[in-house]
Amino acid sequence: MIARLVLAALLLHPALLTAAPVFSITGAVTQPGTYNWQPGVRLQDASVTAQVNPNAWYMGATLQRESAKLEQRKLKVGLLFDLRSAKVRSRLAGNADAQALIERLTAQVDAMPVTGRIPAEMNPLKQRLIRYNPLLEAGDKIHYALRPNSITVTGAVQADCQLTYSYATSLYDYLTACPAHPLASADTLYLIQPDGAVERLGSGHWNQQDAPVAVGATLFVPVDEAALTADGEPETFNEDMAAFIATQTPVQERIR
Repeated sequence: MIARLVLAALLLHPALLTAAPVFSITGAVTQPGTYNWQPGVRLQDASVTAQVNPNAWYMGATLQRESAKLEQRKLKVGLLFDLRSAKVRSRLAGNADAQALIERLTAQVDAMPVTGRIPAEMNPLKQRLIRYNPLLEAGDKIHYALRPNSITVTGAVQADCQLTYSYATSLYDYLTACPAHPLASADTLYLIQPDGAVERLGSGHWNQQDAPVAVGATLFVPVDEAALTADGEPETFNEDMAAFIATQTPVQERIR
């Protein structure tokens, strides 16, 4: 045990040479900064060294990895291609409602960074178990956020909503508080928890499913695929959009 602690101390002291492989820890930690990376360094080593604050919000903490960015960049490019193609079709069809929604979604996706966020257990206590304690890669970025008090509703809505979170508020109460766009899907919904987990739910009167909503979650209201895809094209936009939202850092307070 002592040898492991000594090894961790040697590996994780703040990096002095910018050319050396490094990783960084920011946010709700006592010792934020950039640290030397060596093979064998694990996520818990970083959490212990940085001294995660007791008020850190583990569910919204993130592990971002350079090697995950390529696939996420492809996902973003595909979403923008789909939206720009749909914009042309909506313009030719003279569908002003569709065109306005597509323009807003295009701006939203365009502004979303490619983060490299990957699924990870960010509770330092759980990281004691090897299955929750992955090896780090050079260039990894770890961020411990503070708990917000809101959830976000986005997608095929009249305007994005950031709503005050309450344990007593149901998923469908949040949806009611954020009016849907005429092109909203009539029977599906995506629940994106702040840890990046995505769940597709039935939301119509005939297939309605409920699920607990964690503080900091995002509800993505899908767009009617008929407004986005030409006949014969695969209908993957909403699934891809939910997956890309899941790579983002959970939104902090901007409650209106």
